Amino acid sequence: MEIVLRATAPAALSSNRSMRDGAGVHRDLRVSDAERQAVARRLERALRDGTLTIVEFDDRVAGAYAAKNRGELEDLTEDLPPDLW
Repeated sequence: MEIVLRATAPAALSSNRSMRDGAGVHRDLRVSDAERQAVARRLERALRDGTLTIVEFDDRVAGAYAAKNRGELEDLTEDLPPDLW
């Protein structure tokens, strides 16, 4: 049994490469409508505070509603400053 675990450990570690910055959130996990809507609201706040242009906002919101996994959603907001309120 122990030999099998050692033999499979590298494969298990390579699957963890889908984790972002050690945060423990898998980028390849499927997302829900609620998660897509939360990102859309975050993008709306960025538009209101001038961080995004209307064109960037439109593109990113379309991407949010088309996203299938967390990595796609994270990519849409990773360059935005954190919410302060």
